[in-house]
Amino acid sequence: MSRRLRSVQTNQLQGSSTMLWPEWGGYLDFVTDDRNNLYLRFYVGQSTRLLLRLDTHCRSLLAGDIHTLHYFILNLGNGHRSSNWLQLWTIPEELYDKPQSRSGFSVSLIQCFLEKLFCHAFQSLPDVTLAEYFGTAPSGHYAGTGLNILSPLLQPMDLSTVTGVRQLHRSRLLSSPDPEIQSWPDIRRRALARDQAAKPTSKPIPPSITAYRRLTQEQLVAEGVPDCSFDTLLSKSRLPSDSTSTWATSSEKPLVSWSMMTLTFIRSAH
Repeated sequence: MSRRLRSVQTNQLQGSSTMLWPEWGGYLDFVTDDRNNLYLRFYVGQSTRLLLRLDTHCRSLLAGDIHTLHYFILNLGNGHRSSNWLQLWTIPEELYDKPQSRSGFSVSLIQCFLEKLFCHAFQSLPDVTLAEYFGTAPSGHYAGTGLNILSPLLQPMDLSTVTGVRQLHRSRLLSSPDPEIQSWPDIRRRALARDQAAKPTSKPIPPSITAYRRLTQEQLVAEGVPDCSFDTLLSKSRLPSDSTSTWATSSEKPLVSWSMMTLTFIRSAH
């Protein structure tokens, strides 16, 4: 398999500059290990800026980044594993500048759709995920050694609003026959816990901001505004508060323009 992929890679590169890669399209990274000729791990991706995306991958790998399964597996090779890139598909340039209904969201969906099909072709997703979309593999199970985790069809969604989706898909790696891939859910869980613990619980307000706050409250006392707590000032202003995405309004005495400018400065500084 790796020999055939290298043949395709050679055909793509012969007589061609890498600058001929289109802006929109998909790619494959087939990971090899010089200690084992049978070692082969697949990662499928897509982008609307392909060369920039590949450059980002390469820079992250050279920097020793391990925040994704793809990077983690490559770095475990201690210099023996290689990242090998192939172009899988392209989006015609005439679609780039079409109306939003064709070149915006819908073309992004086409990209995700194609990525999903190639994830199936290279079996780069967990066995359970592939079975959900394509049914059980003819052999009874898929390879389970791919480096993609999340279904490409979930990419357009804002997963930050859906609890546990990423963790659920990472847990599917536990059934992989590759012990290194099996270890990823626990390694990622511990890394996320460390990152969370390292975050400050509250951001201290600089002395200059505190001084502006005090000065603003004193100014409002002089203007006859009865309640001068900082949270009240924000709620009386037309600035968005933390608890609502709409603009707050007030029928009370409007804040003077100087105070509004100060509140804007304080709000931006956070």
